[in-house]
Amino acid sequence: LLGLNLTKKKFKEESMKKLILIILIAFSNFVFAVEPQPGINFKPTKEVIPTESKDKIEVVELFWYGCIHCYDMDPYLNKWADNLPKDVIFKRIPAIPRKDWVTSARAYYALESLGIVNKLHEKLFDAIHKEKLFKHNDTKALINWIALNGKLDKKDVEAAFNSFSMNPGSIVLSTIT
Repeated sequence: LLGLNLTKKKFKEESMKKLILIILIAFSNFVFAVEPQPGINFKPTKEVIPTESKDKIEVVELFWYGCIHCYDMDPYLNKWADNLPKDVIFKRIPAIPRKDWVTSARAYYALESLGIVNKLHEKLFDAIHKEKLFKHNDTKALINWIALNGKLDKKDVEAAFNSFSMNPGSIVLSTIT
């Protein structure tokens, strides 16, 4: 008789747990169905950020080569970006909230202008964080590394690194971040 009562008690406990779970799931639909409102659920940017196409969704990653979190997230982001729907554009933009971040932003744009960003972007993160070959703001080391790993002439890399075409982008980016 005692064993039978324990079984009934356990049955009631399990039934109660299931009922509570069902109620929580039902109410969670109401909680998450809130329409986001600017100034309440998120802060809109101060300025309108121009996009490439008004017909597509543009996903922008603001990153910094010195950021360990950006480094850790990069492989997952790359995997996601390899399988984008046709109506989505993915862009990387180096963040420049401080002057000491400009050097690594120039490195990214140099990779981009030299046509080797896909080949060396992830490897540059590895060189800074995994291999700890140099600091993210060491201009000379970055230029040498890009020349060596990109199999390019150092003068070409220096020219890309210091090109005027990067300066307007740096000004725009610093206002976004």
